[in-house]
Amino acid sequence: MDTTTSTEAGTLLRAQNMSTWKSKLRHCLKRNVLLIAIITSVVLGVILGMFTRRLKPSPHTVSLISVPGDLLMRMFKLLLLPLVSSSMVTGVANLNKSRGKLGIMTLAYYLCTSVIATVLGIVLAITVRPGEVTKTDPLSDRVHDMPLPVTTDAILDLLRNIFPENIMQAAFQHSKTTFTKYMTEPVNTNGTTLTKHSSTKYGGYIWQKSVNYQDGMNVTGILLFFAVFGVMLNKLGESGRAMVDFFHVLNEITMNMTKLVMWYSPIGIPFIIMTKIIEVPDLETSAQQLAMYMVTGLLGLAIHSLIVLPTIYFTLTRQNPFRVSLGMVESLLTGLGTSSSAAALPLTIRCCEEKLKFSKPICRFVLPIGATINMDGLAIIQALTPIFLAQMNQRMLTFADLVAISLSATLASIGAAGVPGTGFITMLLVVAAVGLPVEDAYIVLAVDWFMMRMVTMVNVYNDSLAAGILTKYFTPPSNSEEISN
Repeated sequence: MDTTTSTEAGTLLRAQNMSTWKSKLRHCLKRNVLLIAIITSVVLGVILGMFTRRLKPSPHTVSLISVPGDLLMRMFKLLLLPLVSSSMVTGVANLNKSRGKLGIMTLAYYLCTSVIATVLGIVLAITVRPGEVTKTDPLSDRVHDMPLPVTTDAILDLLRNIFPENIMQAAFQHSKTTFTKYMTEPVNTNGTTLTKHSSTKYGGYIWQKSVNYQDGMNVTGILLFFAVFGVMLNKLGESGRAMVDFFHVLNEITMNMTKLVMWYSPIGIPFIIMTKIIEVPDLETSAQQLAMYMVTGLLGLAIHSLIVLPTIYFTLTRQNPFRVSLGMVESLLTGLGTSSSAAALPLTIRCCEEKLKFSKPICRFVLPIGATINMDGLAIIQALTPIFLAQMNQRMLTFADLVAISLSATLASIGAAGVPGTGFITMLLVVAAVGLPVEDAYIVLAVDWFMMRMVTMVNVYNDSLAAGILTKYFTPPSNSEEISN
């Protein structure tokens, strides 16, 4: 009798365990259905692209295949301006409680680490050169069919774009120094010959230098305008609350539209990958370039999270930074699974308060701000991507281009919201900042789903380090009133 009862109890326990396991599996699949769909779409796009490439389709067929992918890219570009403007303004304007030393140190820390991350991404891109897996045609040996703008011209172009004449025009045009070819010395409309300062001889022709507007968003001007706009709105306090609410609602609407686009992405991504595989002249080289892009990006994230940030934390606190990473395992895994700093925020707060014993008021103040404006990992990838694309297209970037990338990547990472899907959209802004066609960025969509999860882990880790550093230097208020965002 006892044996029968024990057997029945064991069977019942196994059934309960099996039911619990199935329930957890269903919950996991439901929570990660978009991730699974994107991974599946990437694999499907590679398989179909390889198969279709062997069939050698006509250009007309290729253009039809590219339509769903083109629609996805159009959706991404459509959301660029409203997403970045609303995120930038709300991210800065909502810091109305950040006055004082705590707020200044919080913002200073996040800004400094973002700048370091951007510089790291640029240095790695220039050093590793992931877009040049073959060394047969180095950029330095290329022969140009026209004179290139000198460093002074590039810097002046950057300054003109930082201060655009018209903010509406900046949404679709930017200033650039260009050259026009003449067979003989050009003349002005009044009949006088142009001075030597505005024309030059090159390749047997005379080239007239001028500053013109070209198609393409003026990214640096727009980002700086809305950053300053947010700061001024912050200073207005309650009198500017209506405008803050407007941008907050705009941000929420844009975020919901972004989520809709992300649900369409598993449909568009296979066609983007198929089109790229069909059109690329050397598939093996392109695959090697994309692999090197991933390796370089992961190397940058590893250096930043394992060397740079721990060094800063140890220098400022004289405490073991890896103790923080052990206490943040649950939050880091959540960020890995969701690709969202905002989704991991509740767990980040709980891990910092309960496991790491950081100051509760400081955690409640610092961590929500970090989930909004601290995107160090994204800054690395955003700095790497345009240089990678320029190397693929054998385009030489000037020093001013690198400055534009630094500025745009830093501001775009601050303005990027901590939700899935926004990282690639803001990446397009940085690509456009140096005049590269944003359509070229679709090649990184094949690995974007993976890279953004690594990025989120770096962002969450840096948030926790910031809470630890500020806990070291600030004493919570005596009345224990929690500071909230």
